[in-house]
Amino acid sequence: MGVQLQDISEIPVYYQERMLKLPRDVHYGLVIVDVVPNSPADKAGLRRYDVIVKLDGKEVKGLIDLRKHLYVEKEIGDKMTVGFYREGKYREVTLTLSEETL
Repeated sequence: MGVQLQDISEIPVYYQERMLKLPRDVHYGLVIVDVVPNSPADKAGLRRYDVIVKLDGKEVKGLIDLRKHLYVEKEIGDKMTVGFYREGKYREVTLTLSEETL
């Protein structure tokens, strides 16, 4: 995808609510720490501090879920829908996986 990620469980609740503006009932997912320029994530419009919670409609609890989805269920060239929170609002984007993604 072209992102550096951190598990939401590693972020203090105060920052989850104040900085990331996550709804109180969201306690899972992956925070985008950095987006690689011209990567599939960048081209799809994902940004730093977005919190990924779904891939193709399936909840992403952590890095293991993300890796399993990418390496087992996807191939280069496949499209993938990413569900995420930005500024407290749920959004979705679709990106196309490339070699640097996997």
